[in-house]
Amino acid sequence: MARISLCVVVVLCFVRTGASEQGKAEVDNGLLPGNLVPSHYNLELQANMYDTTEPPFELQGSVEITFLCLEATGNVVLHSVYQIIEVVSLVDSWGLDVDISGVALDAAREFLTISVDSILLPGEQYTLRILFMSNITISNGSNGQGFNAQFYTEDNERRYILWSELAYMQARKVFPCFDEPRYKATFDVILLRHPGMTSLFNTHLMNTEQREGVWLADHFATTPVMSTYLLCFVVCDFPHVEMSTSNEKLVSIFISIRLTFCDPNAQIRVYARREFIEAADFALTAAVAAQEWFEQYTALPNPTSKTDHIAIPGKGGAMESWGLITYSEEYLLWDENWSSPHHKLVLASIISHELAHQWFGNLVTNAWWDDHWLNEGTASFFETMPIMQDILGMDPSKIQLMRHMFRELNADKSITQGPVMIDMESSTGRVPITFAQYSKKYLTRFSYSSVVSDDLWNVLSEQAALEGVTDQDGSPLDLKEKFDPWLQQRGYPLIHASWDPVLKSINLTQDLYNPRERYLPSADYNYKWNIPLTFGDRSSSASVPEGVDIWMDREDSVVDGRKLSGSWILINIGARSLCRVKYDHETFGGIIEQLNKNHEAIHPESRALLVDDVIDFERNGMMSAVDVLEILQYLGSEMEMMTWKQVLPAIDFFSLRLRKFPETWKLFQRYLRSLVDPVFERVSWYGQQAEERLT
Repeated sequence: MARISLCVVVVLCFVRTGASEQGKAEVDNGLLPGNLVPSHYNLELQANMYDTTEPPFELQGSVEITFLCLEATGNVVLHSVYQIIEVVSLVDSWGLDVDISGVALDAAREFLTISVDSILLPGEQYTLRILFMSNITISNGSNGQGFNAQFYTEDNERRYILWSELAYMQARKVFPCFDEPRYKATFDVILLRHPGMTSLFNTHLMNTEQREGVWLADHFATTPVMSTYLLCFVVCDFPHVEMSTSNEKLVSIFISIRLTFCDPNAQIRVYARREFIEAADFALTAAVAAQEWFEQYTALPNPTSKTDHIAIPGKGGAMESWGLITYSEEYLLWDENWSSPHHKLVLASIISHELAHQWFGNLVTNAWWDDHWLNEGTASFFETMPIMQDILGMDPSKIQLMRHMFRELNADKSITQGPVMIDMESSTGRVPITFAQYSKKYLTRFSYSSVVSDDLWNVLSEQAALEGVTDQDGSPLDLKEKFDPWLQQRGYPLIHASWDPVLKSINLTQDLYNPRERYLPSADYNYKWNIPLTFGDRSSSASVPEGVDIWMDREDSVVDGRKLSGSWILINIGARSLCRVKYDHETFGGIIEQLNKNHEAIHPESRALLVDDVIDFERNGMMSAVDVLEILQYLGSEMEMMTWKQVLPAIDFFSLRLRKFPETWKLFQRYLRSLVDPVFERVSWYGQQAEERLT
């Protein structure tokens, strides 16, 4: 069977507009009617944070929306929340006024409906003008909604920063708009401010003009075609550090594919409060390295001439707004005097994750939010790749396992998420060549648009044909059929494996493994999965094989194991598939014997997953505490952080249970020292050597 690496990203089908029945159905589902499609916005925002010392601050705004009418209608329906609508006007493509008969707000659906006296005609272009006002308040929680104010203290003075968080349906809280991700348009934005402040937007500043009084109006460059949730506005007085990328060799590529907004020498800046700006150097280095990596990997420069990264006081998480990425201070700033080596890893992953979204999510966008986690999955899959090896000296695959696989395996309610899903798919073959080629084709073909699932499957099918991909029986590999069970079902599989060393056969059965959730809805696939699996024995389990050995296709399997030998076999080498494996008693005993004899004969990720499996089985009554203690006996020789990361919570768990029994507790402490002391003797706790232990 030929093998290939493909990234599967499933997206909700984009709803084509047209029929009136469809428009009504969309409105009934909370979606806009679909009969009007915006193409451009002119937006001006003036936030007055100067005439009062405390929020709420008054926000005055105006917006012009140019849209195309696809179906005759007497209403313009768009989104608006919390705005006071002051003036509304509508003109046709000739500049002639269209009389307005009424303006109504549907608070439940957050619709602003503007009724007109004459019917808007299909194929005609119109421009809607709205003057509005609203208030900016202190951000509600760590992730604000809409336009927010956040205070901080500098030089014993209370100061404010204004910033926006528009994901996932929050742009409508700032200005009237078509606030669904499928409605992409370009934006010309003007932000007003006072002298001494800085305004930031997704694109670079073009010019500044003097307005009435002391007001200054910053005019920003036209954006790429983008969704409303990716807009970002900031007004602050933060300093910054900056560098530029250097990907000149991509110039001819992006000119040939019409990425007219690209700059091969993009400006990268990191903004932070003055007292923390010296802690922005690592973020700047990481951001430049990651952006250059993505541009080379995809052969598509980021379609903005700059990318700003800003640390917002009081904000939580991070948001991938195109060209202006916002972070909590914790997620962007690193200082060797008060930050740990592990925190450097966290920052690098987050920065890479948000930059991955500039392509996977911003350039090509899912049509609706019920599949948005697939955007997140792609970004999470990439977050360990750009700079882990070159800057941090870490193995990306190990970081991937710790950050994603174990999180999914130990989730209380697991719905398979993107990074693990994509990692399974990329494990079906040659990484990363075909994965990169698929990404380039997908991104190039659907740049500046919203994708439908059929678009994605078509790209995958084309790539499969080019690579000669077939299923196990030689038929075309149907990736949609293979991975739909992972997308449509809760939980993940438990594989029961038994090895017959005489007959050289592996018996496999699968069940749902979700012991933390008693009640599950019925599922079309009856909680069975198509699982890509690899096998190894004592001579072939130390490295991850290319591709897969079999697909366990939603049914029990008996696998020919004539190429294997010895008393034990290992399944899912390198922990590339989301599943747990429970071995028969003899095979489990052989694995334990091998770990104690020479644990390096088993791949590091496999060792970590073996330990995690047994610990979780014991917690759920499927194995005994003795089984756990037996598999942990080899840990005195284990120097891999990812294994110890899974073991330490289990040690705490056992400790809480055994403290009630003093004699047993003493024996357990002695047992722990036998495991931990040899490791402590080999680990340096200072300087570079300590940091290298992260690998």
